[in-house]
Amino acid sequence: MKFDGSSTIQSGGVGVVLYHEKDKAVALSFKLEFPCSNNTAEYEAYLTGLATALQIRVKHLRVLGDSNLVVCQAKGSFSLKEPSRAPYRAMAQRMEEKFSTFEIEHSPRNKNQFANALAALGSQIIFEGDNIRIEVSKREESIIEVLKEKFREEQGEGDWRIPIREVLIKGEDAAELKILKDYTLVGEGLYRRMPGGVLSRCVGQEEA
Repeated sequence: MKFDGSSTIQSGGVGVVLYHEKDKAVALSFKLEFPCSNNTAEYEAYLTGLATALQIRVKHLRVLGDSNLVVCQAKGSFSLKEPSRAPYRAMAQRMEEKFSTFEIEHSPRNKNQFANALAALGSQIIFEGDNIRIEVSKREESIIEVLKEKFREEQGEGDWRIPIREVLIKGEDAAELKILKDYTLVGEGLYRRMPGGVLSRCVGQEEA
């Protein structure tokens, strides 16, 4: 589990990422609608992560956090000096004991960017109601390429000009077909007669 807390003047944010194997993760972001210090936000994130892990029945947990205070107090190397955080530490101890195996380590901030981004999102976003659903998807190519592929699928692989060209080559009475009456062949090219008699060359999807 990786966690991070972020605080602003009026609120805070919590980011938690629970990893199961390398390619599977549960990512959570919470907005704290109450004033809190940065250390308090870190404890909020830590306890939120522990509670989530227990809820989904995790038995063995390894925690990585960039909060030196939370990690060192969990290990017992830092004493608790602020009374306001005594309830957080007491609750954390109770939850840590529920895991069959538990370990916690300090992680550099640059190794905790996912949880940090989730915490920042929670602290800065403004929304109505109790929750908002946000989906972040990975895209490895430009939206132009994505849309071109979508249009190819909708229109099929065939060239839209081919059926029209075939009708005109066969010499059928295209004038009777409202859709085709304005089309004509000039050499190998298909053209459409626009208002005023101007001929516009028809192009395929790739060229368009």
